[in-house]
Amino acid sequence: MKKPAIAYLFLLIATTLVCTLKPIYGVWDEVAYMSLVRQDHNAAAAYAELQRSIPSKEYEGLIGMGSVPASAPNDDGSVYMQDMATHPDHFMQQMPLYKVKPLFLAATWVLWKFGLPLFTALHTVSSLSFFMTGLIVWQWLSKYIFGWAAFLVASTVILQPFLLQTARAPLPDALGIALLVAGAYFVREQKRDLLGAGLLLLSILARPDNLIFCVLFFILQWMLIPLVCAVAIHFAVNHFTHGWSWAKLFYHPFVHWLLTPQSTVVHVGPRLYLGILVKNTFNITMHTQLFLFVVLGIWLILGYRTQRTFVCLCLGTIFLHQMAFPIGDNINANRFFAPEYLLILLVAASVILGENLWSQTERKQESSKVSKDSTQGPPPRHNNRRKLRVLKIPAMISSTAIF
Repeated sequence: MKKPAIAYLFLLIATTLVCTLKPIYGVWDEVAYMSLVRQDHNAAAAYAELQRSIPSKEYEGLIGMGSVPASAPNDDGSVYMQDMATHPDHFMQQMPLYKVKPLFLAATWVLWKFGLPLFTALHTVSSLSFFMTGLIVWQWLSKYIFGWAAFLVASTVILQPFLLQTARAPLPDALGIALLVAGAYFVREQKRDLLGAGLLLLSILARPDNLIFCVLFFILQWMLIPLVCAVAIHFAVNHFTHGWSWAKLFYHPFVHWLLTPQSTVVHVGPRLYLGILVKNTFNITMHTQLFLFVVLGIWLILGYRTQRTFVCLCLGTIFLHQMAFPIGDNINANRFFAPEYLLILLVAASVILGENLWSQTERKQESSKVSKDSTQGPPPRHNNRRKLRVLKIPAMISSTAIF
């Protein structure tokens, strides 16, 4: 193993340990996941274990007695927290919203059974998933960038705030990112379709909204069987876990938290939907990294024809996700688009910051040809190299702004 790879591995291990030891507190979803992993349908036990694991100030926020945690999406957060802490029946009605991530629950359960405290097990799943993502980032970029330049670029990518946030949070986001990016890597870069498709299907079990990317990806790759499996997995999980309807999934975070979803009938009309869509989209466009990634994606589409389809896939996934669930929370918005952000960064780093567009294998072949006949001219370049130089500077400006 070369020195840059060793240095990157040490950095990745150190960052993973820091994320594990410095978790994000005050995420109410953690109570639900702890209750589901325990499988005892006892909300009080989950609250008691969480009280022993986090600072008292953060715990008071989770039960609505202090400042409302950052995960609260609307103004009735304290009322909702108090109701969940004092009404176990209302608490259990929220569980279908979290049962639809069975892979995250299963991974946490395994670590818990191995002896880790439940609170630590939840965060360990996220930090280990971050570590897996870091390995995929290195494998992806080292195909195009070499030496200490690879270390610098890969370190910059993996230390992006939206990735560190998911690594420290007791949520399935990091696991979903790792599986989705790994699946895209094996299909796109390694041509190992079976392994890549399997990882993408698993990502749906970690985060159901990964279905959008998977469906678009399988369609563009003409992978019919994985496409059918992805849709079947989504509907099967939703059926057996008694998942909520789209109207409730929309109404709950964006309009008003549902205390008793089983007995509540909601209606989302066009006026309500469009009002929330426009307001939330404008909010995250102006106050998050979304605009920068969209600009970078457009530059890639205009300047690099070979990357056009894949970047359009990433931007299309963001668009469809926002249309279905118009995220408006500035604090948590980036984590919902983190897989697409990371894929756009990997493509940008590969073709903009890389030494050239040739793969490592092609580079070695060209070097061997030159060594055999030194009298020949330099190896032929792609016809569009001059065009790429024209768009390289503005594209690098966009990527530098994101880094």
